[in-house]
Amino acid sequence: MENYKPCHTSLPSPVKFSAFGGSVFHNPRLYRSVVGSLQYLTVTHPELAYYVGKVSQFMHTPLDEHWKLVKRVLRYVSGTSNFGLHLHKTGIQSIAAYSDFD
Repeated sequence: MENYKPCHTSLPSPVKFSAFGGSVFHNPRLYRSVVGSLQYLTVTHPELAYYVGKVSQFMHTPLDEHWKLVKRVLRYVSGTSNFGLHLHKTGIQSIAAYSDFD
């Protein structure tokens, strides 16, 4: 994926996800590995959660179309690697919580 051109927009929202109507991806183990890695990435990139959730629904029998969507997500990640939530250690040791009991 190093030679791919990065993209700065996530997947378009009207993307249709289907488990039928295409050829089966030749390496399902690779698909599962990459999608599993993307699931960890959603901790610091919450904008990916919807698409990673959708492509992980097809772990059992991924199609070539699903792999294209995964590659698009990877291109987006490579183009926006400096975006996301940055988690740092701080000296604050108190927790504040708020709740609405309506």
